[in-house]
Amino acid sequence: MPLSFYALDNFVSQELSQLTECRATGVADEFPNYQSWLSTLVLNWMLRFSLPREKAALAFAIIRRSEGAITDYEEARELLAKLVSSRKSVSLYFRCLARFESAVAMVCQALMFAMKALKMQLYEQGDGSPYERLFMIYNKDRHSDPEMLSMGQLHAVWIKNEGLFVDGAHLTFAELRELVHEVGGIADMLSKGQIA
Repeated sequence: MPLSFYALDNFVSQELSQLTECRATGVADEFPNYQSWLSTLVLNWMLRFSLPREKAALAFAIIRRSEGAITDYEEARELLAKLVSSRKSVSLYFRCLARFESAVAMVCQALMFAMKALKMQLYEQGDGSPYERLFMIYNKDRHSDPEMLSMGQLHAVWIKNEGLFVDGAHLTFAELRELVHEVGGIADMLSKGQIA
């Protein structure tokens, strides 16, 4: 028996009854070899270019997280498509949310390593950029206290048609896709030795 809108919103996740479409679009097709980035890095390191061990360790960290971001994002997108075309299965919603949360974490970690390696800053606090909002979602997900959530909230992060939401910020699916694509591009270049 399907749950009522009231039950979905009050006993599963805030605003779940309004989740009616999947606006997340795929990114994996743009990186057909993403699952072999690590192997490509190893082979290139052995045969084509010299890489100090600390740089290799950094490349592994970025590539692993970028590959994870693509995998998690694609799985989340598929789960979301199933969720909105079904009767809003409780377990399906939480599997989808977990995959999106994992994709956010993987993107953030890849960007943190890349920022450190390139000695750059992606955003200024308060600039409202997709980078800042991505990190806000990541940090609220990691550091939220379930007993201290705002009134009416059951979860620190939730899904709406537009994207991922936390109290005070949101990231559209288009923005998340672009960020996944960005770390994918970095990982692709690293695996080929195009970034030193």
